[in-house]
Amino acid sequence: MKTIVSYLLVFTFLVVRTTAQVPVVTYVTKVALAVESKLYVDTLVNDELMQVISEKIRIALAPRNTLTVSERYLIVSNAGHSNRHAEMLYSVFIDSNAKSAWKKLPAQLSLPSYFPFNCLLVDTSLQPGSKLTLQFRLASAPEIIQQCAFERKEITPEIQQYRQKSGNDRTTDSILANALKQTGIMQNGFAKPVGSTIEMKAGNRLELLLKTRSLNNDSSIHFRLCGTAKPADTTWKKSGHLLTLTNLPANDSFFLEMKYDGLSSIKKYKIKVAPFWFQRTWATAMFVLGGVLLFIVTPFQVRKTRLRNEKEKRQRDEEQLRNAQSQLNPHFIFNALNSIDALVHAGENEKATEYLAHFSDMMRNTLRNGDIVFTSLTEDIAMLEKYIRIEQLRFDFRYSIDVDPSLDTDAIEFPPMLLQPAVENAVKHGVSGMGNTGLLSIHLLRDGNDLLVTIKDNGNKKHLPKTKGTGHGILFTKERISSLHKLYKYEIGYETEYLPDNTRVRFHFKNWL
Repeated sequence: MKTIVSYLLVFTFLVVRTTAQVPVVTYVTKVALAVESKLYVDTLVNDELMQVISEKIRIALAPRNTLTVSERYLIVSNAGHSNRHAEMLYSVFIDSNAKSAWKKLPAQLSLPSYFPFNCLLVDTSLQPGSKLTLQFRLASAPEIIQQCAFERKEITPEIQQYRQKSGNDRTTDSILANALKQTGIMQNGFAKPVGSTIEMKAGNRLELLLKTRSLNNDSSIHFRLCGTAKPADTTWKKSGHLLTLTNLPANDSFFLEMKYDGLSSIKKYKIKVAPFWFQRTWATAMFVLGGVLLFIVTPFQVRKTRLRNEKEKRQRDEEQLRNAQSQLNPHFIFNALNSIDALVHAGENEKATEYLAHFSDMMRNTLRNGDIVFTSLTEDIAMLEKYIRIEQLRFDFRYSIDVDPSLDTDAIEFPPMLLQPAVENAVKHGVSGMGNTGLLSIHLLRDGNDLLVTIKDNGNKKHLPKTKGTGHGILFTKERISSLHKLYKYEIGYETEYLPDNTRVRFHFKNWL
Protein backbone atom coordinates (compact mmCIF):
# COMPACT_ATOMS: atom_id res chain seq x y z
CA MET A 1 0.00 0.00 0.00
CA LYS A 2 2.89 2.34 0.76
CA THR A 3 4.16 1.69 -2.73
CA ILE A 4 0.83 2.75 -4.12
CA VAL A 5 0.84 5.91 -2.02
CA SER A 6 4.31 6.78 -3.19
CA TYR A 7 2.97 7.00 -6.72
CA LEU A 8 0.66 9.79 -5.66
CA LEU A 9 1.30 12.70 -7.98
CA VAL A 10 -1.00 15.37 -6.64
CA PHE A 11 -3.36 15.29 -3.62
CA THR A 12 -5.38 18.43 -3.04
CA PHE A 13 -8.96 19.73 -3.13
CA LEU A 14 -11.00 22.73 -4.20
CA VAL A 15 -14.46 24.09 -3.75
CA VAL A 16 -15.66 24.68 -7.31
CA ARG A 17 -18.44 27.19 -7.91
CA THR A 18 -20.39 25.45 -10.63
CA THR A 19 -23.60 26.25 -12.41
CA ALA A 20 -25.43 23.93 -10.01
CA GLN A 21 -23.79 25.67 -7.04
CA VAL A 22 -22.64 22.42 -5.41
CA PRO A 23 -19.28 21.93 -3.69
CA VAL A 24 -16.84 19.64 -5.49
CA VAL A 25 -13.64 18.24 -4.06
CA THR A 26 -11.19 17.37 -6.79
CA TYR A 27 -7.99 15.51 -6.15
CA VAL A 28 -5.67 13.48 -8.35
CA THR A 29 -4.11 10.14 -7.57
CA LYS A 30 -3.46 7.33 -9.97
CA VAL A 31 -7.14 7.71 -10.74
CA ALA A 32 -8.30 11.33 -10.48
CA LEU A 33 -11.60 11.69 -8.63
CA ALA A 34 -14.17 14.41 -8.03
CA VAL A 35 -16.23 14.08 -4.82
CA GLU A 36 -19.51 15.88 -4.20
CA SER A 37 -20.59 16.24 -0.58
CA LYS A 38 -22.79 19.13 0.44
CA LEU A 39 -20.82 19.51 3.64
CA TYR A 40 -17.28 18.35 4.20
CA VAL A 41 -14.24 18.88 6.35
CA ASP A 42 -11.39 20.68 4.65
CA THR A 43 -8.72 18.33 5.99
CA LEU A 44 -7.80 14.77 5.21
CA VAL A 45 -7.09 12.32 7.98
CA ASN A 46 -4.40 10.66 5.90
CA ASP A 47 -3.53 10.02 2.30
CA GLU A 48 -6.33 7.54 1.79
CA LEU A 49 -9.15 8.79 4.07
CA MET A 50 -11.36 11.83 3.62
CA GLN A 51 -14.00 12.82 6.19
CA VAL A 52 -17.38 13.89 4.87
CA ILE A 53 -20.26 15.14 6.96
CA SER A 54 -23.42 15.23 4.85
CA GLU A 55 -25.45 12.13 4.28
CA LYS A 56 -25.37 12.25 0.46
CA ILE A 57 -22.12 11.50 -1.38
CA ARG A 58 -21.34 11.26 -5.08
CA ILE A 59 -17.98 10.32 -6.65
CA ALA A 60 -17.05 10.64 -10.30
CA LEU A 61 -13.94 10.54 -12.48
CA ALA A 62 -12.23 13.89 -12.73
CA PRO A 63 -10.84 15.29 -16.00
CA ARG A 64 -7.19 14.57 -16.73
CA ASN A 65 -4.80 16.77 -18.68
CA THR A 66 -7.45 19.50 -18.41
CA LEU A 67 -7.43 23.05 -17.06
CA THR A 68 -10.17 23.13 -14.36
CA VAL A 69 -11.68 26.56 -13.64
CA SER A 70 -12.35 27.07 -9.93
CA GLU A 71 -11.57 29.61 -7.23
CA ARG A 72 -8.01 29.04 -8.40
CA TYR A 73 -6.44 27.41 -11.47
CA LEU A 74 -5.33 23.84 -11.00
CA ILE A 75 -3.45 22.08 -13.78
CA VAL A 76 -4.06 18.39 -13.33
CA SER A 77 -0.98 16.47 -14.43
CA ASN A 78 -0.94 13.02 -15.94
CA ALA A 79 -2.01 10.31 -13.56
CA GLY A 80 -0.39 6.95 -13.40
CA HIS A 81 -1.77 4.20 -15.64
CA SER A 82 -3.60 6.83 -17.66
CA ASN A 83 -2.79 4.92 -20.83
CA ARG A 84 -4.40 1.84 -19.29
CA HIS A 85 -7.63 3.58 -18.23
CA ALA A 86 -9.73 1.25 -20.35
CA GLU A 87 -8.27 -1.78 -18.51
CA MET A 88 -9.09 -0.41 -15.01
CA LEU A 89 -11.81 -1.83 -12.72
CA TYR A 90 -13.36 -0.39 -9.54
CA SER A 91 -15.47 -1.70 -6.66
CA VAL A 92 -17.38 -0.01 -3.80
CA PHE A 93 -17.58 -1.18 -0.17
CA ILE A 94 -19.58 0.27 2.72
CA ASP A 95 -18.31 -0.77 6.14
CA SER A 96 -16.37 -3.68 4.52
CA ASN A 97 -19.51 -4.92 2.78
CA ALA A 98 -19.26 -5.04 -0.99
CA LYS A 99 -21.85 -2.75 -2.49
CA SER A 100 -21.04 -3.64 -6.10
CA ALA A 101 -18.96 -6.15 -8.11
CA TRP A 102 -15.88 -5.06 -10.00
CA LYS A 103 -16.86 -2.76 -12.85
CA LYS A 104 -15.07 -1.06 -15.69
CA LEU A 105 -14.44 2.64 -15.47
CA PRO A 106 -16.77 4.63 -17.70
CA ALA A 107 -15.25 6.03 -20.83
CA GLN A 108 -14.19 9.67 -20.58
CA LEU A 109 -15.49 11.78 -23.38
CA SER A 110 -15.30 15.52 -23.92
CA LEU A 111 -16.22 16.44 -20.34
CA PRO A 112 -17.52 19.75 -18.99
CA SER A 113 -15.77 21.35 -16.05
CA TYR A 114 -18.64 20.87 -13.61
CA PHE A 115 -19.88 17.88 -11.66
CA PRO A 116 -20.69 15.05 -12.28
CA PHE A 117 -18.56 15.05 -15.41
CA ASN A 118 -20.80 12.34 -16.87
CA CYS A 119 -18.53 9.72 -15.26
CA LEU A 120 -20.41 8.87 -12.04
CA LEU A 121 -18.92 6.02 -9.99
CA VAL A 122 -20.81 6.36 -6.64
CA ASP A 123 -24.18 7.89 -5.75
CA THR A 124 -25.29 6.76 -2.30
CA SER A 125 -26.05 7.75 1.30
CA LEU A 126 -23.92 7.21 4.37
CA GLN A 127 -25.10 6.77 7.92
CA PRO A 128 -23.17 8.57 10.67
CA GLY A 129 -19.99 6.64 11.43
CA SER A 130 -20.14 4.60 8.21
CA LYS A 131 -17.22 4.41 5.81
CA LEU A 132 -17.32 4.05 2.03
CA THR A 133 -14.26 2.46 0.39
CA LEU A 134 -13.50 2.77 -3.31
CA GLN A 135 -10.86 0.39 -4.76
CA PHE A 136 -9.20 0.30 -8.18
CA ARG A 137 -7.18 -2.41 -9.96
CA LEU A 138 -6.23 -3.47 -13.44
CA ALA A 139 -8.34 -6.13 -15.07
CA SER A 140 -5.21 -8.16 -15.74
CA ALA A 141 -3.89 -8.16 -12.14
CA PRO A 142 -5.57 -8.68 -8.74
CA GLU A 143 -3.40 -6.14 -6.91
CA ILE A 144 -5.15 -2.99 -5.71
CA ILE A 145 -3.47 -0.03 -7.28
CA GLN A 146 -5.54 2.62 -5.48
CA GLN A 147 -7.89 2.69 -2.48
CA CYS A 148 -9.83 5.77 -1.31
CA ALA A 149 -11.99 5.84 1.83
CA PHE A 150 -14.72 8.33 2.73
CA GLU A 151 -15.98 8.32 6.32
CA ARG A 152 -19.08 10.20 7.42
CA LYS A 153 -18.29 12.05 10.59
CA GLU A 154 -21.17 12.89 12.93
CA ILE A 155 -20.69 16.44 14.15
CA THR A 156 -22.99 18.86 15.91
CA PRO A 157 -22.63 22.50 16.94
CA GLU A 158 -20.96 22.89 20.32
CA ILE A 159 -21.00 25.74 22.78
CA GLN A 160 -17.46 26.96 23.28
CA GLN A 161 -18.15 29.88 25.60
CA TYR A 162 -21.18 31.53 27.15
CA ARG A 163 -22.12 34.41 29.36
CA GLN A 164 -25.27 35.94 30.77
CA LYS A 165 -25.96 39.63 31.13
CA SER A 166 -28.70 41.65 32.75
CA GLY A 167 -28.54 44.33 30.04
CA ASN A 168 -27.51 44.72 26.42
CA ASP A 169 -23.81 44.66 25.64
CA ARG A 170 -22.56 47.67 23.66
CA THR A 171 -20.68 45.27 21.38
CA THR A 172 -22.87 44.09 18.54
CA ASP A 173 -23.41 40.40 17.95
CA SER A 174 -21.55 40.38 14.65
CA ILE A 175 -18.47 42.16 16.04
CA LEU A 176 -18.36 39.83 19.01
CA ALA A 177 -18.70 36.74 16.82
CA ASN A 178 -15.93 37.88 14.46
CA ALA A 179 -13.63 38.67 17.39
CA LEU A 180 -14.04 35.16 18.73
CA LYS A 181 -13.62 33.55 15.31
CA GLN A 182 -10.49 35.47 14.46
CA THR A 183 -8.71 35.52 17.81
CA GLY A 184 -9.97 32.35 19.44
CA ILE A 185 -9.49 34.11 22.77
CA MET A 186 -12.18 33.86 25.38
CA GLN A 187 -14.03 37.15 25.60
CA ASN A 188 -14.50 39.14 28.78
CA GLY A 189 -17.20 37.71 31.02
CA PHE A 190 -17.46 34.42 29.12
CA ALA A 191 -17.00 30.98 30.65
CA LYS A 192 -16.66 27.48 29.28
CA PRO A 193 -19.67 25.23 29.76
CA VAL A 194 -19.30 22.24 32.06
CA GLY A 195 -21.30 19.32 30.79
CA SER A 196 -24.51 19.84 28.86
CA THR A 197 -26.36 22.02 31.40
CA ILE A 198 -26.21 25.80 31.64
CA GLU A 199 -27.71 27.61 34.60
CA MET A 200 -28.68 31.25 34.36
CA LYS A 201 -30.24 33.89 36.53
CA ALA A 202 -33.82 35.03 36.04
CA GLY A 203 -34.28 38.04 33.77
CA ASN A 204 -30.84 37.74 32.11
CA ARG A 205 -30.00 37.33 28.44
CA LEU A 206 -27.84 34.37 27.46
CA GLU A 207 -25.07 34.72 24.87
CA LEU A 208 -23.66 31.49 23.43
CA LEU A 209 -20.49 31.41 21.33
CA LEU A 210 -20.50 28.28 19.18
CA LYS A 211 -17.35 26.43 18.25
CA THR A 212 -16.13 27.19 14.73
CA ARG A 213 -15.25 24.35 12.42
CA SER A 214 -13.54 24.24 9.06
CA LEU A 215 -16.73 23.60 7.15
CA ASN A 216 -17.60 24.99 3.77
CA ASN A 217 -20.92 26.36 5.13
CA ASP A 218 -20.16 26.41 8.83
CA SER A 219 -22.40 29.39 9.57
CA SER A 220 -25.54 27.53 8.54
CA ILE A 221 -26.52 26.45 12.04
CA HIS A 222 -30.09 25.70 12.97
CA PHE A 223 -31.51 25.79 16.50
CA ARG A 224 -34.78 25.49 18.36
CA LEU A 225 -35.73 25.99 22.00
CA CYS A 226 -38.16 23.57 23.61
CA GLY A 227 -39.65 23.93 27.08
CA THR A 228 -39.59 20.86 29.28
CA ALA A 229 -43.26 21.27 30.12
CA LYS A 230 -44.38 22.12 26.58
CA PRO A 231 -44.54 20.20 23.29
CA ALA A 232 -41.37 20.40 21.22
CA ASP A 233 -41.17 23.34 18.84
CA THR A 234 -40.44 21.80 15.44
CA THR A 235 -39.57 25.15 13.87
CA TRP A 236 -35.86 25.45 13.23
CA LYS A 237 -34.31 28.92 13.18
CA LYS A 238 -30.99 29.94 11.63
CA SER A 239 -28.12 31.35 13.63
CA GLY A 240 -24.46 32.23 13.25
CA HIS A 241 -21.69 31.49 15.71
CA LEU A 242 -23.14 33.87 18.31
CA LEU A 243 -26.55 32.78 19.54
CA THR A 244 -28.42 35.13 21.89
CA LEU A 245 -31.43 33.96 23.90
CA THR A 246 -33.63 36.52 25.62
CA ASN A 247 -36.90 36.64 27.54
CA LEU A 248 -36.56 33.15 28.95
CA PRO A 249 -39.25 32.64 31.63
CA ALA A 250 -37.90 32.33 35.15
CA ASN A 251 -38.17 29.16 37.21
CA ASP A 252 -38.27 26.93 34.13
CA SER A 253 -36.03 24.62 32.12
CA PHE A 254 -35.50 24.42 28.37
CA PHE A 255 -33.76 22.18 25.88
CA LEU A 256 -31.65 23.96 23.29
CA GLU A 257 -31.30 21.77 20.20
CA MET A 258 -28.75 22.65 17.48
CA LYS A 259 -27.63 21.08 14.23
CA TYR A 260 -25.80 22.01 11.05
CA ASP A 261 -27.74 22.74 7.91
CA GLY A 262 -28.14 19.55 5.88
CA LEU A 263 -27.38 17.27 8.85
CA SER A 264 -29.74 15.34 11.08
CA SER A 265 -27.43 14.95 14.09
CA ILE A 266 -28.64 17.14 16.93
CA LYS A 267 -26.74 18.51 19.92
CA LYS A 268 -28.88 19.10 22.96
CA TYR A 269 -28.17 21.38 25.93
CA LYS A 270 -30.34 21.93 28.97
CA ILE A 271 -30.83 25.53 30.13
CA LYS A 272 -32.12 25.99 33.66
CA VAL A 273 -33.43 29.46 34.48
CA ALA A 274 -33.41 30.18 38.18
CA PRO A 275 -36.54 31.60 39.79
CA PHE A 276 -36.90 35.20 40.88
CA TRP A 277 -36.57 35.69 44.62
CA PHE A 278 -40.33 35.83 45.01
CA GLN A 279 -40.66 32.47 43.21
CA ARG A 280 -38.37 30.61 45.58
CA THR A 281 -39.71 28.17 48.14
CA TRP A 282 -38.84 30.32 51.14
CA ALA A 283 -40.51 33.37 49.53
CA THR A 284 -43.61 31.33 48.71
CA ALA A 285 -43.69 30.06 52.28
CA MET A 286 -43.39 33.62 53.58
CA PHE A 287 -46.18 34.81 51.29
CA VAL A 288 -48.40 31.94 52.42
CA LEU A 289 -47.56 32.56 56.07
CA GLY A 290 -48.11 36.28 55.62
CA GLY A 291 -51.45 35.61 53.94
CA VAL A 292 -52.53 33.31 56.76
CA LEU A 293 -51.46 35.84 59.39
CA LEU A 294 -53.19 38.61 57.45
CA PHE A 295 -56.32 36.46 57.21
CA ILE A 296 -56.20 35.87 60.96
CA VAL A 297 -55.08 39.29 62.14
CA THR A 298 -57.13 41.48 59.80
CA PRO A 299 -60.59 40.51 61.16
CA PHE A 300 -59.24 40.83 64.70
CA GLN A 301 -57.73 44.23 63.96
CA VAL A 302 -60.88 45.38 62.16
CA ARG A 303 -62.99 44.24 65.09
CA LYS A 304 -60.61 45.89 67.54
CA THR A 305 -60.74 49.15 65.58
CA ARG A 306 -64.52 48.96 65.29
CA LEU A 307 -64.90 48.37 69.04
CA ARG A 308 -62.53 51.23 69.80
CA ASN A 309 -64.45 53.55 67.48
CA GLU A 310 -67.74 52.43 69.00
CA LYS A 311 -66.36 52.97 72.49
CA GLU A 312 -65.11 56.44 71.58
CA LYS A 313 -68.42 57.29 69.96
CA ARG A 314 -70.30 56.03 73.00
CA GLN A 315 -68.12 58.12 75.27
CA ARG A 316 -68.81 61.18 73.13
CA ASP A 317 -72.54 60.47 73.15
CA GLU A 318 -72.52 59.95 76.94
CA GLU A 319 -70.61 63.17 77.38
CA GLN A 320 -73.09 64.95 75.14
CA LEU A 321 -75.97 63.44 77.13
CA ARG A 322 -74.42 64.57 80.43
CA ASN A 323 -73.86 68.05 79.01
CA ALA A 324 -77.49 68.27 77.94
CA GLN A 325 -78.59 66.95 81.32
CA SER A 326 -76.31 69.30 83.23
CA GLN A 327 -77.69 72.31 81.35
CA LEU A 328 -81.03 71.76 83.10
CA ASN A 329 -79.53 72.59 86.49
CA PRO A 330 -78.60 76.24 85.79
CA HIS A 331 -81.94 76.71 84.03
CA PHE A 332 -83.85 75.23 86.98
CA ILE A 333 -81.80 77.13 89.54
CA PHE A 334 -82.36 80.43 87.73
CA ASN A 335 -86.11 79.92 87.60
CA ALA A 336 -86.21 78.78 91.23
CA LEU A 337 -84.28 81.80 92.45
CA ASN A 338 -86.65 84.08 90.53
CA SER A 339 -89.55 82.43 92.26
CA ILE A 340 -87.94 82.91 95.70
CA ASP A 341 -87.19 86.53 94.84
CA ALA A 342 -90.80 87.08 93.82
CA LEU A 343 -92.07 85.63 97.13
CA VAL A 344 -89.72 87.83 99.14
CA HIS A 345 -90.81 90.96 97.29
CA ALA A 346 -94.42 89.96 97.81
CA GLY A 347 -93.79 89.82 101.55
CA GLU A 348 -94.55 86.13 101.79
CA ASN A 349 -91.48 85.30 103.78
CA GLU A 350 -92.80 82.06 105.27
CA LYS A 351 -93.56 80.70 101.81
CA ALA A 352 -90.17 81.88 100.62
CA THR A 353 -88.49 80.04 103.50
CA GLU A 354 -90.44 76.85 102.79
CA TYR A 355 -89.69 77.22 99.06
CA LEU A 356 -86.01 77.57 99.85
CA ALA A 357 -86.04 74.43 102.02
CA HIS A 358 -87.70 72.35 99.34
CA PHE A 359 -85.37 73.87 96.74
CA SER A 360 -82.24 72.94 98.72
CA ASP A 361 -83.56 69.39 99.09
CA MET A 362 -84.03 69.17 95.32
CA MET A 363 -80.60 70.57 94.70
CA ARG A 364 -79.00 67.92 96.91
CA ASN A 365 -80.73 65.18 94.89
CA THR A 366 -79.82 66.88 91.63
CA LEU A 367 -76.14 67.14 92.55
CA ARG A 368 -76.09 63.56 93.82
CA ASN A 369 -77.58 62.25 90.57
CA GLY A 370 -75.83 64.71 88.24
CA ASP A 371 -73.75 62.05 86.43
CA ILE A 372 -76.41 59.36 86.47
CA VAL A 373 -77.94 58.65 83.07
CA PHE A 374 -80.87 56.68 84.46
CA THR A 375 -82.69 56.58 87.78
CA SER A 376 -85.80 54.70 88.85
CA LEU A 377 -89.14 56.02 87.71
CA THR A 378 -90.20 56.15 91.37
CA GLU A 379 -87.35 58.55 92.26
CA ASP A 380 -88.01 60.72 89.23
CA ILE A 381 -91.74 61.02 90.06
CA ALA A 382 -90.79 61.96 93.64
CA MET A 383 -88.41 64.68 92.42
CA LEU A 384 -91.03 65.91 89.99
CA GLU A 385 -93.63 66.13 92.76
CA LYS A 386 -91.21 68.08 95.00
CA TYR A 387 -90.78 70.62 92.23
CA ILE A 388 -94.54 70.90 91.68
CA ARG A 389 -95.11 71.51 95.42
CA ILE A 390 -92.47 74.23 95.41
CA GLU A 391 -94.19 76.00 92.52
CA GLN A 392 -97.55 75.41 94.24
CA LEU A 393 -96.36 77.56 97.13
CA ARG A 394 -96.07 80.50 94.79
CA PHE A 395 -98.97 80.06 92.38
CA ASP A 396 -101.49 78.07 94.46
CA PHE A 397 -102.69 75.79 91.64
CA ARG A 398 -103.96 72.23 91.87
CA TYR A 399 -102.12 69.16 90.51
CA SER A 400 -102.51 65.36 90.16
CA ILE A 401 -100.12 62.56 89.25
CA ASP A 402 -101.78 59.34 88.04
CA VAL A 403 -99.62 56.23 87.58
CA ASP A 404 -100.92 53.08 85.88
CA PRO A 405 -101.08 50.37 88.54
CA SER A 406 -99.50 47.89 86.10
CA LEU A 407 -96.25 49.90 86.05
CA ASP A 408 -93.48 48.75 88.41
CA THR A 409 -91.96 52.18 88.87
CA ASP A 410 -89.18 50.86 91.10
CA ALA A 411 -87.91 48.59 88.31
CA ILE A 412 -88.35 50.99 85.41
CA GLU A 413 -85.27 53.05 84.56
CA PHE A 414 -85.94 56.60 83.54
CA PRO A 415 -83.85 59.64 82.48
CA PRO A 416 -83.79 61.94 85.53
CA MET A 417 -85.66 65.24 85.23
CA LEU A 418 -86.55 64.64 81.56
CA LEU A 419 -90.15 65.64 82.32
CA GLN A 420 -89.25 68.66 84.50
CA PRO A 421 -88.93 71.29 81.72
CA ALA A 422 -92.34 70.31 80.33
CA VAL A 423 -93.90 70.53 83.82
CA GLU A 424 -92.16 73.85 84.39
CA ASN A 425 -93.60 75.22 81.15
CA ALA A 426 -97.06 73.97 82.13
CA VAL A 427 -96.78 75.85 85.43
CA LYS A 428 -95.19 78.99 84.09
CA HIS A 429 -97.22 79.40 80.91
CA GLY A 430 -100.34 77.49 81.87
CA VAL A 431 -101.59 77.62 85.46
CA SER A 432 -99.34 80.28 87.00
CA GLY A 433 -102.01 83.02 86.91
CA MET A 434 -105.14 80.92 87.47
CA GLY A 435 -104.96 80.32 91.24
CA ASN A 436 -107.21 77.49 92.47
CA THR A 437 -108.78 77.16 89.05
CA GLY A 438 -105.47 76.09 87.55
CA LEU A 439 -105.04 72.35 87.19
CA LEU A 440 -101.88 70.44 86.28
CA SER A 441 -102.28 66.71 85.64
CA ILE A 442 -99.65 64.09 84.85
CA HIS A 443 -100.58 60.62 83.56
CA LEU A 444 -98.22 57.64 83.20
CA LEU A 445 -99.77 54.73 81.29
CA ARG A 446 -98.66 51.39 79.87
CA ASP A 447 -99.40 50.66 76.21
CA GLY A 448 -97.99 47.22 75.56
CA ASN A 449 -94.24 47.62 75.82
CA ASP A 450 -94.52 51.38 75.47
CA LEU A 451 -94.66 53.99 78.20
CA LEU A 452 -96.94 56.98 77.61
CA VAL A 453 -96.57 60.17 79.69
CA THR A 454 -99.00 63.08 79.26
CA ILE A 455 -98.55 66.48 80.95
CA LYS A 456 -101.69 68.62 80.72
CA ASP A 457 -102.65 72.02 82.01
CA ASN A 458 -105.93 73.91 81.62
CA GLY A 459 -104.34 77.20 80.70
CA ASN A 460 -105.82 79.24 77.82
CA LYS A 461 -104.27 81.10 74.88
CA LYS A 462 -103.44 84.20 76.79
CA HIS A 463 -101.00 82.15 78.81
CA LEU A 464 -99.21 80.61 75.77
CA PRO A 465 -95.58 81.50 75.03
CA LYS A 466 -95.06 84.00 72.27
CA THR A 467 -92.89 81.55 70.34
CA LYS A 468 -93.98 77.94 70.54
CA GLY A 469 -91.41 75.26 71.24
CA THR A 470 -88.35 77.53 71.42
CA GLY A 471 -87.80 77.85 75.17
CA HIS A 472 -84.53 76.69 76.71
CA GLY A 473 -86.21 73.87 78.60
CA ILE A 474 -87.79 72.50 75.40
CA LEU A 475 -84.48 72.71 73.51
CA PHE A 476 -82.65 70.89 76.34
CA THR A 477 -85.33 68.19 76.32
CA LYS A 478 -85.05 67.61 72.58
CA GLU A 479 -81.25 67.50 72.83
CA ARG A 480 -81.41 64.84 75.56
CA ILE A 481 -83.89 62.76 73.56
CA SER A 482 -81.55 62.93 70.55
CA SER A 483 -78.56 61.81 72.70
CA LEU A 484 -80.53 58.92 74.18
CA HIS A 485 -81.38 57.76 70.68
CA LYS A 486 -77.74 57.89 69.53
CA LEU A 487 -76.42 56.20 72.65
CA TYR A 488 -79.06 53.57 73.37
CA LYS A 489 -81.15 53.53 70.18
CA TYR A 490 -84.21 54.50 72.22
CA GLU A 491 -87.17 55.85 70.26
CA ILE A 492 -88.78 58.66 72.25
CA GLY A 493 -91.60 60.65 70.74
CA TYR A 494 -92.12 64.23 71.96
CA GLU A 495 -94.92 66.56 70.91
CA THR A 496 -96.85 69.55 72.27
CA GLU A 497 -100.49 70.27 71.44
CA TYR A 498 -101.91 73.75 72.11
CA LEU A 499 -105.70 73.88 72.43
CA PRO A 500 -108.01 76.78 73.37
CA ASP A 501 -108.74 75.39 76.83
CA ASN A 502 -105.65 73.29 77.60
CA THR A 503 -102.12 72.41 76.56
CA ARG A 504 -100.83 68.85 76.33
CA VAL A 505 -97.28 67.54 76.14
CA ARG A 506 -96.93 63.87 75.20
CA PHE A 507 -93.89 61.62 75.65
CA HIS A 508 -94.00 58.25 73.90
CA PHE A 509 -91.26 55.88 75.12
CA LYS A 510 -91.32 53.04 72.56
CA ASN A 511 -90.36 49.53 73.74
CA TRP A 512 -89.33 51.01 77.08
CA LEU A 513 -90.96 48.40 79.28
